[in-house]
Amino acid sequence: MNLKIIETENEHKKMKSELDLLMDKNPSVGTADFNYMTLLATLIEKYEKEHYPFELKSPIDFIIFRMNERNMKQSDLIPIIGSKSKVSEVLAGKVTLSLPMIKNLNKYLDIPAEVLLDTKNPSTALFDADQFPLKEMNNRNYLNIKDRTDVGFRSALSDFFGTSNLQSIGDVAWRKSSKTSTDDPLVLNSLCVWETFVKKQSEKYNFYKNYKKDIVDDNFLRDIAHMSRYENGPLLAKDFLEKNGIALVVEKHFLKTKLDGAAMVNKYNAPVIGLTLRYDRLDYFWFTLMHELVHVKNHLFKSTYKYFFDTIKFDEDSTDILEKETNDIVDEIFIPHRVWKTSPAFRSRSREGIISFANSQQIHPAIVAGRLRYELKKYENFTDLIGTGKVRRLFSSEVTA
Repeated sequence: MNLKIIETENEHKKMKSELDLLMDKNPSVGTADFNYMTLLATLIEKYEKEHYPFELKSPIDFIIFRMNERNMKQSDLIPIIGSKSKVSEVLAGKVTLSLPMIKNLNKYLDIPAEVLLDTKNPSTALFDADQFPLKEMNNRNYLNIKDRTDVGFRSALSDFFGTSNLQSIGDVAWRKSSKTSTDDPLVLNSLCVWETFVKKQSEKYNFYKNYKKDIVDDNFLRDIAHMSRYENGPLLAKDFLEKNGIALVVEKHFLKTKLDGAAMVNKYNAPVIGLTLRYDRLDYFWFTLMHELVHVKNHLFKSTYKYFFDTIKFDEDSTDILEKETNDIVDEIFIPHRVWKTSPAFRSRSREGIISFANSQQIHPAIVAGRLRYELKKYENFTDLIGTGKVRRLFSSEVTA
């Protein structure tokens, strides 16, 4: 971007995003990037002083300022914040905002994320530290807590998320199970925390440069499927994905989320697969990985969503049309429908039939056994074939305690 005086909110947002990226690089003093970053900051400061000419004491002040500036009524905030009563409570300072609400205020009212987080005056911040999995985050060393007060926790949360990550919060296409409610702020925020950590991990390496649009096709997916026949197949798949610019990050789910996997896009516009390994089984690993890769192929860059968070249902049929379609494609990639019902595995339903058919399809027997267990709804069968205890140990160095 050629530097010039900022004249519009759109230019302001673009320069802010560029500044965030440069700050993440932490350029050394005197370098070209450092000098460019300084100029950006100066232009942004000038624009903000001219367009926000008086001191706004709290995030609520800023919301009211935007409402007056745009001739908005309280009812105009309902699509952004929620119900009519919720809007009234927020403006009265009686309730806090969840991160998805902060994201909406940032996106639709152009309120700077740092103002909503209010790190300079945490006592007026619009998010509630009690609605975050702080204990789990601290145990995983996500947070740099300088003091164990409410102010300290808020500051640590702000440092963890950063302003750039707030752009994506709330865009999650969360495929919830019947046992999970996304109305719970703790669940929502736990998902946002997990997503942010996974993206940060993916952005540590430069293999994202290898990603090429539409590289994930049916042949790509079949190559992944055939890696399952090897004992170290999960690691082979991880290496293969990284060579093609796709990060595979393994990170344990947070309590209450029941999250299995996710497909998302990082700040470099490269796909990222996140897996929780909630169940330590090979059939579960391969199905979940392939499920997320189908999202990358068919949905991630072809829909309004840039995030797909999934709870894989092995004990019941999915009622979500998109998820059912995705599951059907996964089944077809591993075992074509035309051969399944006439296969020795399906007809004999025996250990020998499963192993023989798996060898003919160049896939691991766990995948065949897992499909048979699911279709027959007999989960007590073939427990010795599904690869229990053979996945997490492969990724033990990567998973946060």
